Amino acid sequence: MNLSRIAGAAALGAAAILTLAGCIQLPTPQAPSPTTPTTSDPGTTTPATSAPAEDPADALVDTQWSGTAEGPESAIDVVFTFQQDGTLYITEWSGEEGTPFDDPTDTWSLNGDTLELTLSNIQEIERIDFTGTYSGSSPVQMTGTDGVGTGGYTMTLTQG
Repeated sequence: MNLSRIAGAAALGAAAILTLAGCIQLPTPQAPSPTTPTTSDPGTTTPATSAPAEDPADALVDTQWSGTAEGPESAIDVVFTFQQDGTLYITEWSGEEGTPFDDPTDTWSLNGDTLELTLSNIQEIERIDFTGTYSGSSPVQMTGTDGVGTGGYTMTLTQG
């Protein structure tokens, strides 16, 4: 190989490197994200935190409510407390003995503003599933269907 070919190859290689270098761009600096630690004093760094979203159902936990479940053939007076585990602690049930009780099938949930209750172990109809809109205060109007498919149940819940 002669010297002019080596010099030509070197020049061609340098031109290719310079061409590629022009195509590569360094990243553009961006503003720090909200989770980037913030510095209040040059000697200390405090991680940025955001408060977890509060669950609206937490406001119901440990509160006592009462109402009368009225249906096509029966009425049930009930007083209960919403429990953290999603069950209802029944303290009164139409004057029956054996209260208070905590049956795991008496349940509640709050999905958005939809409050759902299940009152269970009711003779002949098995249970009543209620649904209503909870706006953060009392009273709550509810409608329901029993365990054999009969609708027409209503209940107005009041807190206290």
